[in-house]
Amino acid sequence: MATHQLWDGGPAVANYSRSQYPSYTFASGDAKLQNIDVAQHYGTPYAVLRRVLDFKNDVGLRNYVNNNTIGATDTLNLILLPKGCLVLAAYVEVEAAASGGAITATFGTAGGSIFGNSSGAVAIDLAVAAAKFSAVGGAWLTANGAVSLATAQGLITPDMAQMTLATKATAGLAGFGGLRLNYSVMIVQARENPATNF
Repeated sequence: MATHQLWDGGPAVANYSRSQYPSYTFASGDAKLQNIDVAQHYGTPYAVLRRVLDFKNDVGLRNYVNNNTIGATDTLNLILLPKGCLVLAAYVEVEAAASGGAITATFGTAGGSIFGNSSGAVAIDLAVAAAKFSAVGGAWLTANGAVSLATAQGLITPDMAQMTLATKATAGLAGFGGLRLNYSVMIVQARENPATNF
């Protein structure tokens, strides 16, 4: 049940050989994370925070997986959610399916929000190319349909969007095969946005 810091951005880290991962260790109360915000030069309060996991082409990710054990029940910290925002929904797309054996994952946040169900998270099969959408605490949608915003979560402190491996049959990088996964979280910022007339 290890947690792997695979998110982009945040405070600098002094990794051995200057490797990209692990990222800075996430903790919601960490003073260094309190003023990190979304880079929105156009000034809109809406944002889609996206993380692409490409186990075939991302050299930094492949290097981390080759040198660290990632197994079933491990959690991957993937997207920093800044304080002062509403978390509306998540979109998960298995763009290229994993080819290294059975592998499934659940999605949510470190603060306890769940995507894909209202109580226990429902795992997505990462060995099948598909796209799914979920409001916070909502069921996974696999076709066009309504998404309720009634369960939007307000963040007073930063949170972290996570993926937890429910199953992973094959060890190492081979267990992810050629998986390319897009994970996006839709937010609305309540904090001040940058000026748009510069």
